[in-house]
Amino acid sequence: MAFGTRSAVAHRAVDVVLGPRTIQHETAVSEATAALAPTASSMGGADACNIHSKAFQDI
Repeated sequence: MAFGTRSAVAHRAVDVVLGPRTIQHETAVSEATAALAPTASSMGGADACNIHSKAFQDI
């Protein structure tokens, strides 16, 4: 338990010095895959998962 506490404190110290950690997700879609995949508009709109995912990304 002490090791975990020291580790957490060390992570916080590094975050203070270097700034908060950020995670950036990038998606690369090949042209062949993009041509085969149906778009949201052709399916009658976006599904619920995409709507919730978009809400978190907008923050």
